[in-house]
Amino acid sequence: MKADTFILLVDTQAQVLDSLAGIFTEEGYQVSKALNWSSASACLRGRKYNIIISDVKLPDIGWQEFIEKVREADKYPFIIMT
Repeated sequence: MKADTFILLVDTQAQVLDSLAGIFTEEGYQVSKALNWSSASACLRGRKYNIIISDVKLPDIGWQEFIEKVREADKYPFIIMT
């Protein structure tokens, strides 16, 4: 069920986040947005996600470290985009 699917979007560009969030929300998914690792980390403390879609370049963490830190919390599936 889409309404029970939670997606975390992480990107440094607010316009990209808003566009993707609009598409997924329109399709019935629950979406959280984060502009950096700090925001993503806060989101991860508050909810369990079904998938994380993230930009490969984040200002406060490298993508490999980002994946490692997230995997410490849970084994979330990822989509990394550029």
